Amino acid sequence: MLNVVLSYIDHHSAGIACREGFSFSRSAAAALYPALLAVPGVRGAVLLSTCSRTELYFSLEDGAAASPWRELCRACGRDPAAAEPLFSTLRGHEALRHLCELASGLLSQIWGEDQILAQVKDAIALARESHAADSILEVLFRTAVTAGKRVRTEVPFHRDNGGCADAAAAQVQKLAAGGRVLVIGNGTMGRLTAQRLCAAGFRTQMTLRRYKYRVATAPPGVVPVEYEDRYRAMDGCAAVVSATVSPHHTVVLEPFLAVPHRPPLLVDLAVPRDIDPRIAALPGVRCLDIDQLGAQARDPRREEAERAARAVIRECMDDFDKWYAYRARARGAAAS
Repeated sequence: MLNVVLSYIDHHSAGIACREGFSFSRSAAAALYPALLAVPGVRGAVLLSTCSRTELYFSLEDGAAASPWRELCRACGRDPAAAEPLFSTLRGHEALRHLCELASGLLSQIWGEDQILAQVKDAIALARESHAADSILEVLFRTAVTAGKRVRTEVPFHRDNGGCADAAAAQVQKLAAGGRVLVIGNGTMGRLTAQRLCAAGFRTQMTLRRYKYRVATAPPGVVPVEYEDRYRAMDGCAAVVSATVSPHHTVVLEPFLAVPHRPPLLVDLAVPRDIDPRIAALPGVRCLDIDQLGAQARDPRREEAERAARAVIRECMDDFDKWYAYRARARGAAAS
C-alpha cells in the first residue's frame, strides 16, 4: 500500500490573512527539512508553498502515521486545535491524484494557469537539494509533472487567462485610466506583470534591487527605478502592483500617506502580503489581493476540458502504479 500522506491549506479553506501565516520562502522551506526528516516514521518530505496554498507531503515507513498538518502548525507556531479545520488530508492514491490535478492547473485560483507546474518542479528540486525527497516522492512528483505537461499539450482547454500576471494586468487595464504604473519586484511574477502592462500601453516602471553577485535589468520598454525610491516613483501613478517574496510589507501605510498624489489602485500578488492591509481602508484607494484576482465565474467550457484532463491524469497514475508494483516485486525478490 502506498504510504504517502498529504496535508494542505488553500484558498478554498482559508483567506489570505490566514494562509500567509503558513507560507514559506525557499530558504525557510530548506531550513525546515531537517526537522521534518526527524519526525518518527518519515522517510521523505516535500513542502510546496505558493500564494494560494501550502502543502506538505510525507512518505512514511510501513505502519507509520505522522501528521503533516501538525508539523506545519509546529513550524509556524500555530495552535493545532484552531488550525485543524483549515487543513485537508489525503492519503495514498488520493494524494497522487490531487498532486496531478494541481500540476495540471485544475486546482488553481486562476484556472489553468501555467505557473503552478514550475512551482511543483521547484518544490521537488528543493527537497532533493535538501536530501529530503525519497524515491517514492521523486516518482510521485515526476508523475505529476508529466501529467501537467501532457494536459497542457494534449488537452485543448480554455484558460481563463495566463495566470496572476495576466489577471493583474487585466484589472489595471479595467480599473486604471491609463498613464503610468509601478511594479514592485523584479522576480518572475514582477517581470511578467511589467511586460503585460507595457504591452497594454502603460508607461511602466519596475523596481530593481542591487545584488552583490549579479546585475538586475528591467524588461525591454520598462523603466527601472531603485527599490528605495519606490514611494517617490508611485507619486502620480495610476496603479501600483507589488509581487515580491519579501517577508515584510513593501508598501507601508505611513510613507504611503506621505505620497503627494497617491495611486488609486494597488494590486498585491504576494503571500505574505506586500501591501500594508491598513491602506485598504483609505478613502479613494482600492486594494486587490490574490484572492480577489482569483475570484471568477466558472466558464462552461471547462467541463469537457476537465474530463479530458482527468483522463490524462488516470493514464499517468496507471504508469505510477506499474512502477510501484514493479518496485514491490523487486523488493520482495531481494528479501527472499
